[in-house]
Amino acid sequence: MSSEQFQKVTQGEPPRELAKRIIKYLDKNCLILDCGCGACNDTIFFASQGYKVIALDKETKILENRLKNLSDIKDRITVLKSNIMDFEIEGIDCFYSSFTLSFLSKKDFYELWNNIRYKLKKHTIIGINIFGNRDEWYRDTDDMTFMDKEEFTSNQRQDMASFFILFNT
Repeated sequence: MSSEQFQKVTQGEPPRELAKRIIKYLDKNCLILDCGCGACNDTIFFASQGYKVIALDKETKILENRLKNLSDIKDRITVLKSNIMDFEIEGIDCFYSSFTLSFLSKKDFYELWNNIRYKLKKHTIIGINIFGNRDEWYRDTDDMTFMDKEEFTSNQRQDMASFFILFNT
């Protein structure tokens, strides 16, 4: 399924559990990067709660069309069409990604993760959904990234403020 097809199928779904959990820890003035935002369900949720959001995805056509009908919140959303490997992540207060990172090869995942670990501000809040190694999609491949909680948390910076990881297991 292509990114655009996935966005069409999922647009209008409620926000993910991770999005609902993480806002309890965010300052109202924070800037959220929704990395791999897809159909922007979580982006729209964050903006409707008063947050400024950078909606980053390699496909933005569906998102741009959805925003035309959301005049009350579209000024809080900046849409960026980019590959997540090419985006400069400095200057944000919250890094949010729901399942997107699992679709990176292991090499790209660790390259991006090192970027996240060392370029984000000291107290950046990170919220990530990632496929666990017992997920039904699991396969032993380098095309995608699957890992258990121990493997993931062993790669985090100790001075990160808050860290939310939901594993699909």
